[in-house]
Amino acid sequence: MIIRNDLLGGSQNLRQQLAKEIDSGRYAAALETLTKIVEQKGQTPEDLYYGAYAYFMLGDYERAASFVNNTLSYAPQHVKSRILLARICIVEDRTEDALKVLNGLLAPQEVLTAEEEEEIRDLTEYYGNVRREDIRSNYPHIARFLGLNGENMGAKLPQAPVAVPSSVTVLSQEDAGEVTAGEVAAKIQEINERPVSLERKVKMLQKFAGGYYVAGEITAAELMLKAALRLDAEDDESLKGMALVTKAKGDPEKALKFAVAMSYTDFTLLTLLKAR
Repeated sequence: MIIRNDLLGGSQNLRQQLAKEIDSGRYAAALETLTKIVEQKGQTPEDLYYGAYAYFMLGDYERAASFVNNTLSYAPQHVKSRILLARICIVEDRTEDALKVLNGLLAPQEVLTAEEEEEIRDLTEYYGNVRREDIRSNYPHIARFLGLNGENMGAKLPQAPVAVPSSVTVLSQEDAGEVTAGEVAAKIQEINERPVSLERKVKMLQKFAGGYYVAGEITAAELMLKAALRLDAEDDESLKGMALVTKAKGDPEKALKFAVAMSYTDFTLLTLLKAR
């Protein structure tokens, strides 16, 4: 479909409304606004990306993927859509597909903003840590971006601890080394001081918590999750993570308290916590 320039101007007010709704987290409203823009045949690739992002944030990954594909059919090099595609692959346990997308984004000819680079770093650092040789051999642009030439990287995870990709190789505690409380506190302070939204800070703390969790650094994971709960005491993923780390520390009764504090009942989690 060719998008006419005269129709783009007629949708400008709706486009501004769409951007505001996305920025404020009103994703259902944003999708309604996008529908109006499409009805006027005034959609741009950026509008379609917003639709994909809204569906992603609402947890509808199938529709999010469909909108990403539509966006890329109009603008094959649209960076934010390609990053979102990698995120969708990660939450669907398609790790290799995600790494291929991210490796392509980091090719020398690509031009990325500082924000886009930071987002890609959030998604790739964990894999650079636990799959170092594989990344160096098969994903050279990611390896170059992360500087995998001998420096020791920290364990970091691109998603919540309960969503670790099944293909990821888990570090043993011996491999990971001991993390001091001071190092964890410094990282928490660094995240809290970043000029990003509270929601983003919570997600970043959860990522680090997950990395520590799979590396066997349970206390470090607990500290990260407690910091996340100080920012948002009702976040379900943080509560779920606390349930898991508390169970790992040998206190199943306390772990159950975190689980029942969630906004929904996760019977799989409850079964796991009640297992002896």
